[in-house]
Amino acid sequence: MHSQASAFPAELHARRVLVTGAGSGIGLATACALKRHGAQVAAVVQHEQQRAQLLAQVPDAVVFVQDLRDDAATTALPGLAAQA
Repeated sequence: MHSQASAFPAELHARRVLVTGAGSGIGLATACALKRHGAQVAAVVQHEQQRAQLLAQVPDAVVFVQDLRDDAATTALPGLAAQA
């Protein structure tokens, strides 16, 4: 029987992690996996509709709807996530 090593370190338990692109695809899967491994998830989605999809899978995530092509939004994001 083979054991599968985790892609995430044990140190993630109770740590806050910011995931961009969390509205779909790899970003959404990453946010879900991080939550399963104990991380507190702060996430960025591009559209309001994606917020509900993410919260359905990670109910306690702090979700920001931001277009990261906007330099001002990108610059402010780490500070907002740290306060969440």
